[in-house]
Amino acid sequence: MIGKEIRLARIIDRNTGKTVIVPMDHGVSAGPIRGISDIKKAMAQVADGGANAIVVHKGLVARGHRKSGSDMGLIIHLSGSTSLSPEPNAKTLVCSVEEAIKLGADGVSVHVNIGSGREKDMLADLGRIAERASEWGIPLLAMIYPRGEKIRDEYDPEAIKHAARLGAELGADVVKVSYTGGPETFREVVEGCHVPVIIAGGPKMESDRAVLEMVKGAMEAGAAGTSIGRNVFQHPNPTRMVAALAMIVHQGASVEKALEFLHHNGGGTNETNQILSLLVARQELAWKIGKHKKALGLDTTDPGREQEVMGKLMAHGRGLLTPQAIRAIFTEIISASRSVQQAFRVAYLGPAHELCPGVSIEDVFSLVEKDLCTMGVVPVENSYHGTVGDTLDLFCEYDLRVQGEIFLRIRHNLLGNQRDKKALKYLYSHPMALSQCRMWIKENMPQVKIMETGSTSEAAQKAAEKEDAAAIASELAAQIYNLSILEKGIEDTSHNVTRFLIIGKGEPKRSENNKTSVLFSLHHRPGSLYRAIEPLARHNINMTKIESRPARTRKWEYLFFVDMQGHKQDTHVDRALKEMKEVCCFFKHLGSYPAGGEPWD
Repeated sequence: MIGKEIRLARIIDRNTGKTVIVPMDHGVSAGPIRGISDIKKAMAQVADGGANAIVVHKGLVARGHRKSGSDMGLIIHLSGSTSLSPEPNAKTLVCSVEEAIKLGADGVSVHVNIGSGREKDMLADLGRIAERASEWGIPLLAMIYPRGEKIRDEYDPEAIKHAARLGAELGADVVKVSYTGGPETFREVVEGCHVPVIIAGGPKMESDRAVLEMVKGAMEAGAAGTSIGRNVFQHPNPTRMVAALAMIVHQGASVEKALEFLHHNGGGTNETNQILSLLVARQELAWKIGKHKKALGLDTTDPGREQEVMGKLMAHGRGLLTPQAIRAIFTEIISASRSVQQAFRVAYLGPAHELCPGVSIEDVFSLVEKDLCTMGVVPVENSYHGTVGDTLDLFCEYDLRVQGEIFLRIRHNLLGNQRDKKALKYLYSHPMALSQCRMWIKENMPQVKIMETGSTSEAAQKAAEKEDAAAIASELAAQIYNLSILEKGIEDTSHNVTRFLIIGKGEPKRSENNKTSVLFSLHHRPGSLYRAIEPLARHNINMTKIESRPARTRKWEYLFFVDMQGHKQDTHVDRALKEMKEVCCFFKHLGSYPAGGEPWD
């Protein structure tokens, strides 16, 4: 029939008799998975790579139709089921041949799982669709897979031979089956089927080489082409991946030549693409782990485990790849993994730029307490200025725990619109930043009026509104508020480090190096402080910090903030905490958490 021949020529290259098809029908079974959430973009990418055709469900035709650029054949998939169904292998018809033709299809496809409990229904559907497709002169692609209760190995060559032959005998014009794993066994599949056979791509594979070697083996065995989805549209460069497949399918190129094209001609180096592929695989694994944790009711974040992993990674730093560089790289990688596990919002004292900014330390506590943010970051002490009292006080008022700590090397900068420092009249900043730059201000800007703000970022925001004002703030604040950096590094000492606490509602697991923080008050009795901390010495626990603060509730009452080495899950630490609690009139365990490492620059 001439109509079917014309349509087949839009799906199968008329010169080579081969085809590179990219199926994008996964949305019905698995939802908007990575790579096809933006279907128009995905279609454009594979079309530009030279795909002969795509497979989609009917609802995506109008969404992804291209009005310019490269064109390709359109195959509308008529079958559907979801991964949420108790019988995901039971496919049902969701579109007709006539509807597909009205939408401009060049072909239709049907999915059959032989060995399934619903096999007879799917075979009946295939027979009816083959009849209608023949009547209308439209090619039929049959996707046949051995999947079901009686199937032990869906890649068994005998089962795949059966699947291919079944599709041909029931009227398919092209049959799609899984690759058997080797050219010798797949040649038997091709020889036992009197219509063109193309291979499926299957799950995401571990490397580009594995995909291309599979395709090369199939083509050597006599396959008519490929129908590969996830290994194409989830590739870092889908366009070049399609082009690499086409080199093997249509030109008979070697795997090495296709790899060289894929990795070296404008697509980045082989090493770079391998790194990208591994990062993609890591993100997929992180998503699965997060889904499993949620199902078990577990927290998706584990600061202790992250700190432990980071320490081991940094220990491998050598040569030009320093431990600091490793920390910077893997901080971003771990952050990316967190982002696919859950919506993660962090409250902090800073500009309204990203995350969840607060204008005061109490704002940060409040945002976390109200579950508007997952965690918060607050300063607790500075090596030059001492303790941040507000933070210690707020631990009494809010039921939050310490999840971890970070040490950050402080670099202060003078920001402003006016480059002539003598013309400046006002200097905005947080009291701590002003104190840390006191000598520099006295020597360089004695004429300015000091204006205290709730944060250095607020200072930058105010300075941006006045021509005769400056701020002491970070380089990031300069970028956000479009200010010039008038002078860098104006802090009075280069050894200026601030300790930040990560606050939240979780209970961090024990790691290799832990710290515990407690808050308590005492009765006015001789020796009460001694009795409170004596258990630490008796249980051989190192106290790393003790700080007293006036209690807000009563005059001349004091709160004590203590840090110690170890975790509450350590037997000797747990015993010491219980003994301390017995002699205190108020006692609060603020948290046991991974100890911070070297300061960040």
